[in-house]
Amino acid sequence: MTDAEAALAQVACAEAALLTANGGAALLVAVVAAAPCGERLLVQRGHVVDLGGSPLDIVRLAGALPVEIGFADSCSERALEAALSGARAGLFVGGIAVNGLLDLPRFGWACHHAGVPVIVHLNRGRDWKARLDAGADLIVVDLARSLGIDGGLVLGRADLVATARRRRDGVASLLAPRSALEAEVRLED
Repeated sequence: MTDAEAALAQVACAEAALLTANGGAALLVAVVAAAPCGERLLVQRGHVVDLGGSPLDIVRLAGALPVEIGFADSCSERALEAALSGARAGLFVGGIAVNGLLDLPRFGWACHHAGVPVIVHLNRGRDWKARLDAGADLIVVDLARSLGIDGGLVLGRADLVATARRRRDGVASLLAPRSALEAEVRLED
C-alpha cells in the first residue's frame, strides 16, 4: 500500500485501500477480487442504476455473471436467500432509497450467513466507516462523484484488496491511478 492508500484505509477504519484510475476501474477490480471469472454476483434489480455505466456491464467485463434478484421496487430476504446458493459475491449500490429493497445490514447479513462477501458501490458521500460496519467487505468509491477528484477507491478486507491490487497492477496502463491522485486524496478524519 502506498502512503496515501494507508491513510485512506485508516480514515475509513478499513484493513486496506487501493486507488484506481476511476470509479469504473475500482468496481471492476473489486468484482474480480470477490467473484472471479465465471462466478455469480448477486444484485438487487432495483440497484441496477447508472453508475457512469451499467453495473451489469462492468460485472460482465470483470468476467463475473450478474444475477438480478427481486423487482425494481422490492426484494425480499427470501429471494436473496434462494439466490445465494452458488453465488460468489453480492453487490449493493448505496444511495438508493426505495422502501421495498433490502437495506445493507439485511443484505450483508444474508450474504455473510452464506459465506458470500459484499461489495458496496458509493457514488457520493464519505460514510465509508458506516458501510463497513453495516456489512461491506469491499467499498468502491467513485472519487469524481464523491470528492470531485478523478479516480476510484477500493476499501475493505486486506485479502480482497490484495487480489484487486494484483488485477489493477496486471493492466496498470488502464486501471492504475494517475500519479497526482495520491496527493489529491489526502483526507482528514
